Amino acid sequence: MSLADLPSNCGDTLNQRLQSQKHSHQQPQQRVSRSGLVYGQSFSRGSCLDGVRRIPEDFDDMWYDVERFQLDHINEVLTKLNDGSLDDEIWGKIVVMERCKRIAKAYLRKTTVIVDGGDEEFDGKTLGFNFFTNPMRDEYTTELKAKIGDGVIIKMDNQGNIKAMARGSTPIFVQGWKDSKSHCISDKVIRNHGKLITKSSTAIQNDEDRVVKVSVCQITVTF
Repeated sequence: MSLADLPSNCGDTLNQRLQSQKHSHQQPQQRVSRSGLVYGQSFSRGSCLDGVRRIPEDFDDMWYDVERFQLDHINEVLTKLNDGSLDDEIWGKIVVMERCKRIAKAYLRKTTVIVDGGDEEFDGKTLGFNFFTNPMRDEYTTELKAKIGDGVIIKMDNQGNIKAMARGSTPIFVQGWKDSKSHCISDKVIRNHGKLITKSSTAIQNDEDRVVKVSVCQITVTF
């Protein structure tokens, strides 16, 4: 999805942010192929395919500001689009964070993806949060990760809208709900203060009633 496909208010805001801030460092370029879906500075393409998860202690994988984090990753995607190193079948990108550290990133081809608390390798449709290792992980994070459960399902519709639904009872929040014009979040999410409706928090029986549009620009989901 290009910036031209976004609603005018979202595109203008995003372009203003990109113009006002530049990349602080250049990311190493790698081609995203059909065989390599998950990689990053913390995950070399070869190590993921071999099932070996090596994570060097690289402070370039650390962010302490949400806006800086978002801009860096948007710029990384734009750079790959400009130099032709991004597969044109890819429509989205998931960045897995623990506290301030990036531990993995996954590029999406299928229009529906599930992020849950499983420990299986990403197969293009389901991303298990507990599959990834992190030498900096503390006891609190380990305890929290064990509670993710069924997680969230994210889907892109035919109009390019990104929708989400909590699959279980785990509280899931969409960051940026207070700045709805920049993030294009639906009124339903705003009324619920960014929290997705879980199965345990409502008497609604139809799953479709719990599906909400979370963004056409970007989404940050917090467990």
